[in-house]
Amino acid sequence: TNGYTSEGDYKGGYNQRQLGFVPAAGAFPPGAVVGGPYSTGGGTQYERRLEIQLFQNAWWIGDFTTTVTWLGYYPIGPIAQQKIPYQFLTTGACNVSWFGEAFDPTPTTWNTEDMAGGFFPSQGFGWAGYLRNIFNERVSGNVWFSAFPTMFPEEPLCYTRSSVFSGTGNWSRYFYYGGPGHTTGAAGTCL
Repeated sequence: TNGYTSEGDYKGGYNQRQLGFVPAAGAFPPGAVVGGPYSTGGGTQYERRLEIQLFQNAWWIGDFTTTVTWLGYYPIGPIAQQKIPYQFLTTGACNVSWFGEAFDPTPTTWNTEDMAGGFFPSQGFGWAGYLRNIFNERVSGNVWFSAFPTMFPEEPLCYTRSSVFSGTGNWSRYFYYGGPGHTTGAAGTCL
């Protein structure tokens, strides 16, 4: 809600560091391991659909496999009522930022965890992670595809992303992402 200029309570963030996100009863919380089935490199691929929906003065986040599981929501309103105060989020959102994150238990050193199976985007489908058909829906049936602004990796030697590709059907817009993290060699390098 603030262009990543600062962190703080009631500014957003699906994590356990800041207040504001309200977990739904029974849903897996931030930091939980999400159950399978899991994709395998070169084998069967499984997908998850994520959804963000404005409903009754709150932005709900849903995880969809065969049915939607609502993970929780960000309430909108005065911060005095423990809500996220942002006037533009009360009726709609002009953009949404997505990112991948690999957990690093020692953030002062180079990240050793892989992302999206640990393969670089050049490996393509069946190996690298991917996002496809990112779209906005103002009302039912009024759909348009996201324009994809600038995307960048935080640690380009460890994790990268491809260009956005155009296709057809369920693959009309997509890109690959991932990487092995720091696997061998000196700290600060990825091989």
